[in-house]
Amino acid sequence: MIIKYKCNLVCGIGAILASAALFVIIPWQIQVETVVNFGITSRSLPYGIAVLIGVCGMALVTQSLILKQDKEKILDLSAELPPALLFVAFILYILSFEKDWMVSTALLACVTLALSKCKNWLYYVIVVVLTIGMYFIFVNILHIRLQSILF
Repeated sequence: MIIKYKCNLVCGIGAILASAALFVIIPWQIQVETVVNFGITSRSLPYGIAVLIGVCGMALVTQSLILKQDKEKILDLSAELPPALLFVAFILYILSFEKDWMVSTALLACVTLALSKCKNWLYYVIVVVLTIGMYFIFVNILHIRLQSILF
């Protein structure tokens, strides 16, 4: 499936949405401590960055809609499927990391090799052996506690 889009317009809208999301997230993440000078707090720099992102987004939207300076790009979803699957694999790795480090790390490495179309089975064996070796080094030599259901 092929999608055509205007680059500046889509990026500008994305920047404006990101700026709005930052304005919502900043009060939750950063506590207001003491006011230093002229009303400057610990939220001042993040708010300033959020404003800059929003202004740049509005400039891109203006450039696209009013000045008509925009390039149309083509996105081929079939070519973007492996990176999307790798992104999903990373999310699943993050979610399963604490439960079972060794299995999740070995699976992520094997999925990465498979998505890069690696056909040499020896690479898969090396990745699994290195993961098991790293697990034993972390647990037995460095005494770092990792969760694993296998050993």
